[in-house]
Amino acid sequence: PSTTTARMRAVIQFYRHCQIYNFVSRDAPKWLDRSVIVSYFDSAGFERTLLRLSADIAIPNRTRLGYTLEDGLLPITAEYQNQLLRFTSERENCSEELHLLLMAGFFTGGRIGTLTTLRIESIEHATPAPEEPSMWLVPVGPGTGISTKLDVSGNLYIPNELMKLLKSYAYSPRRLKRQEKAAKGDGQFLFLNRFGKPYKPSAATRAMVDLRRSATRAGLKFMKDFHFHQTRATFGTWLITIALSVTSVKSAIEFVRRAMHHKHESTTMRYIIFLEHTQRPRLRSQTPFQRHSWATQTAWENPLMHEVNIPDLTFQMVEFGKASTPWDLRPLLYKGGARAPAQKAVSLIDSGALGPLLVERIDLVQRIHEEITTSIVGGGSWNTTEVQIQYIRYFFGYPPMSSSTTAPCWKFSINVHKLCWKWATSAALGKPSY
Repeated sequence: PSTTTARMRAVIQFYRHCQIYNFVSRDAPKWLDRSVIVSYFDSAGFERTLLRLSADIAIPNRTRLGYTLEDGLLPITAEYQNQLLRFTSERENCSEELHLLLMAGFFTGGRIGTLTTLRIESIEHATPAPEEPSMWLVPVGPGTGISTKLDVSGNLYIPNELMKLLKSYAYSPRRLKRQEKAAKGDGQFLFLNRFGKPYKPSAATRAMVDLRRSATRAGLKFMKDFHFHQTRATFGTWLITIALSVTSVKSAIEFVRRAMHHKHESTTMRYIIFLEHTQRPRLRSQTPFQRHSWATQTAWENPLMHEVNIPDLTFQMVEFGKASTPWDLRPLLYKGGARAPAQKAVSLIDSGALGPLLVERIDLVQRIHEEITTSIVGGGSWNTTEVQIQYIRYFFGYPPMSSSTTAPCWKFSINVHKLCWKWATSAALGKPSY
């Protein structure tokens, strides 16, 4: 949202400039101006007001829905992470350099500016971590030649398996050919482009655009709004969870702050707050490559469900008020559940009042849940999502869809899923198509 706001502001300023110097007609229809009063506090602490001119086509910078981490981004699940890395491991899908950078991001938490400045010397001179022999320490920050945000000094923790991959790449024919083209001093960088120049963050950003497009076309829907920095958010969430499981909150914050090179503890605290409010299950892992597995499937203690694993159909990344009922698509898995009051539906399920679970609906509801989650992570508004869920409940409550005689159509439900999502989205935008 902030990028879109800034771009639109630049467009408006450009045309204002053109209007002042008569590059465009003053009478040409452009937009409607309006005066806006902005309150602020000066350096002495007194409240002041500022009169500003705004346009009706300006795009407001709305806060992202729910709890977020660094740069307003969210971590991705272990399932999505594995899908992404499997996809990028195929050379026709992604360059080897970007694949290794993504792996380094997921397993070290390094920023793109830090990872692209890794050097052969720093890899070769890495030392084993005293507290964990399977980890290697690479000094980063001022004096090391490896960049860090705000010039924070520290060590980059690299798991042994990743270190082997980085060393193997360092002396691979592909990289050595690039090193031959490098100018004096550039050959020491681990990541070089095909012209022998150091791999820049801007190059990685451009490569991520192509990766998002190809991955989305390949069916990885979560990649539509994926950003490289989410690898860091994913690592940080995993690391703070592991740390909290073995030590106190204070010690966990200090450890994660150093591992992720946060200058201020307040940044690390956001991970604590994120975990507390999303209420993710405790994650288990022994090594950084035995990645975390957020429980996307949880079995409830209900004898009517037998041994069926029900996916997590809530939206734990969204903050709800005390008087609000958290969104939950689980009632859609039961006959008549869509018509039950939202605040009572879960208790009706737990009591068995809605009858047995309709297993054939799980795939459809899970697909709808993924669509809504993708919309939320992409910055969708609370009100739009609320209306979408409301209309989805209407869709499921419609007599033909709630009848158990339609069970066969749910099993292969991709067309129903598309129809339901399209209908709910158009309704949320005020254009329901009946």
